[in-house]
Amino acid sequence: MSNLFRLLTYNVHSAIGSDRQRDYNRVINVIKEINPHIINLQEVDLKPEKSDGRKSFLFEKIKHSLGYFGVKGVTMLKSESAFGNAVFVKNEPQQVHKYDISFGKREPRGVMDCLYKVNDTPLRILNTHLGLKRKERIYQFGHLKQILQKNQQMPTLLSGDFNEWQFRSKQIQLLKEDMNMVNRLNTFPARYPVFSLDLIFYSKGMELVNYKVHQSSLSRQASDHLPFVGEFRLSKQ
Repeated sequence: MSNLFRLLTYNVHSAIGSDRQRDYNRVINVIKEINPHIINLQEVDLKPEKSDGRKSFLFEKIKHSLGYFGVKGVTMLKSESAFGNAVFVKNEPQQVHKYDISFGKREPRGVMDCLYKVNDTPLRILNTHLGLKRKERIYQFGHLKQILQKNQQMPTLLSGDFNEWQFRSKQIQLLKEDMNMVNRLNTFPARYPVFSLDLIFYSKGMELVNYKVHQSSLSRQASDHLPFVGEFRLSKQ
């Protein structure tokens, strides 16, 4: 990976599209359209499903079809399935930490914290998916801030589906005390996006070069969220 790289954050909704059909290949082709160096996915199938006598699931399909190293962040595990977040990069991580930020009896939530090397420079990648209720998000934003403060001097990218509808959210302001935030763009629902639920934050040592919501005929069909893309360059702190 060069000092200039592209981050994709994307809630893939288990590859269930606007037609209510599960189609892993659509998601893979959307990723191909973007050609990212780093992929942070939410709502990913992480365990094989039986299909036509063969076992297949999105996590493995991305690894094998696109040539990424993948890290699983399982939040829900059942006998026949697993579900959660995933990080994909072209090279292997140096370290991986996973944090449980679940709130009460609400749906389990987690944070993935992965360390990579970019031309001998450490780069920290965090991926998360926060809860639907305001009370649980307040709890989860507080945990995120604590996690971020573990390595404040390291170049860091944090992204995911934050489920935060309000532009003047106090919780987002809390994170912005330590991180820069890419301007919010509408990503949900995919066909007629009016809410900016998917966010990207970046630390000192990172220069934002470009950002966009990737809109194509395929991306509007593949999931209920649109992909959010940021381009960054490692810079001197």
